[in-house]
Amino acid sequence: MPMTLTTVPSLDEIAADPSRAERLPTEAARKLLARCVIVQNALLIQALGAPAPEFTAKPPQRETDRPMLTPKQAANRFNIPKRWLLAHADQIPGIARLSRKMIRFDEEALDRWLAHRRRPITPVIGRRETQS
Repeated sequence: MPMTLTTVPSLDEIAADPSRAERLPTEAARKLLARCVIVQNALLIQALGAPAPEFTAKPPQRETDRPMLTPKQAANRFNIPKRWLLAHADQIPGIARLSRKMIRFDEEALDRWLAHRRRPITPVIGRRETQS
């Protein structure tokens, strides 16, 4: 079978006359489409005023740079038993579970939580119940 050469129209020519795309070989259509996607993304970024995306991998960062304490460090820092701290870990805000057996405590969040728990409880003054 003799090989026939086909003239592939440019994107501008297809834009001017879309019917020219109907006669394109499949491989040529795929290549033109790939070029369209690249151009479209570049134009979208410019049209929307967004900065070009960075394609360099960055390590995930924590929301804050506050110190994270091990259970032993937290127990020593706040003068509470480590066992009690671990038993209440699910109630404490700002914890990071690194694995099933490894946990870290956000020092500031733990300090606030403990301060809130240690507030003196004011008794509710109510009426005396009288027996009838």
